[in-house]
Amino acid sequence: MSGAAAVRTAYRLNVSKTKLYRLAKQYYPEIGPMKAATFIKYPRSRDYALDFKAGEHYHHLFLSVCGGQKGQPARPFINTANARKGDEAVKAAAEVYDDFLKSKNL
Repeated sequence: MSGAAAVRTAYRLNVSKTKLYRLAKQYYPEIGPMKAATFIKYPRSRDYALDFKAGEHYHHLFLSVCGGQKGQPARPFINTANARKGDEAVKAAAEVYDDFLKSKNL
């Protein structure tokens, strides 16, 4: 097909509490009922989250549109954040976990 115009497919992020809950259920089968989960839509962005409890632990499932457009690169916010504060985050997480173990006398 010489001379044919390239076909661009536009994708739209269609998120709901039910869809995000099903995604979480795939990775955390022991998740509580959907009515106990909290769905969050962040203002002025295409970012969503689901807070839920699975077993003894609480989780925050975050979904963001990171893709860019032609001439606009994707937002590398996770890589940027890890590069800037990765070591500090690991140390803080280790301290929290150490405090938890000490609280259980382990």
